[in-house]
Amino acid sequence: VYTSMGDGAWTDADTWTENFDFVSLSSYTGSTGTAHVEDADDLIGNNMDDADGEFTLDNVAPSGYDAYFDVGYSVGTANQDSVYFTFDLAELGAWYFYTITDESGNDVDGNGIVMSMTEVVSGIAVSGLEDGTLTLEFWLEDVAGNVGAVDSDTTEKDTVAATVESITVSEDTDNGILTENDEEFWVWITYDDDMDTSSTPLVSFDPTLDSTLSCLGGWALDEMTWVYACVITDSNEDVEDIDVSVSGGVDAFGNAVAGTFTETDAFDVDMLQPTVTNVEVNPNPALAGPVNLTLSLSE
Repeated sequence: VYTSMGDGAWTDADTWTENFDFVSLSSYTGSTGTAHVEDADDLIGNNMDDADGEFTLDNVAPSGYDAYFDVGYSVGTANQDSVYFTFDLAELGAWYFYTITDESGNDVDGNGIVMSMTEVVSGIAVSGLEDGTLTLEFWLEDVAGNVGAVDSDTTEKDTVAATVESITVSEDTDNGILTENDEEFWVWITYDDDMDTSSTPLVSFDPTLDSTLSCLGGWALDEMTWVYACVITDSNEDVEDIDVSVSGGVDAFGNAVAGTFTETDAFDVDMLQPTVTNVEVNPNPALAGPVNLTLSLSE
């Protein structure tokens, strides 16, 4: 290590300041040096004793750290004021700095001191940032003022809830009419965006058809499709223009689906047994010859 002495000066009556530049052929850190002071006299002419002071040399910037959002992490209405990220392998005692920026350049930032090599930075509010890609930039500055490289990661923000795109009923119906006993009846709900497949939409019918449909529940067929299954019971009823409604559910960004979506007149039920309403016999069956029997049915 080579040093070059600068010009010193008294900054007040009892303080002398001398600046030194340290030059190295390679980076170094953790090395110690000694500053030696001699030949100083006070105003009366007394010569002070020689003095030494040790210091630590460090011109190596922090490196090897990583900052990231969890795999699959996203930002929606529910968590946009409590965003978090994790950093690993950070230099203890260094300052950390971060910015989170949207695609229009709006950002939020923060900083702190590294207390553990791995930490979670939480409680970050990004509600003021636009929907779309959010970019995290993270870097360290050690106690010697050496600044490390910027590490980055991205996540997506979407605060617009998914909506129901379509509601369709089982193709096994006869022209949209339930007629078969012990058959399965299906409702397919298709959304316009990916859903949280662990959430459960609520499916209902109007009229309710409690005596005709024994519903088994539903499941996610894929990220955008929910299937609802029922078993048909012959309840000897005739119901027309039945509505199917869907409410609830949460999309993949944690946004709750608002409102109720209804497919009006989705299907009919016709399990009413036809009956004979009139019988006509012509001519009189007591007379010899052909007899015509006419039956009138309820449908």
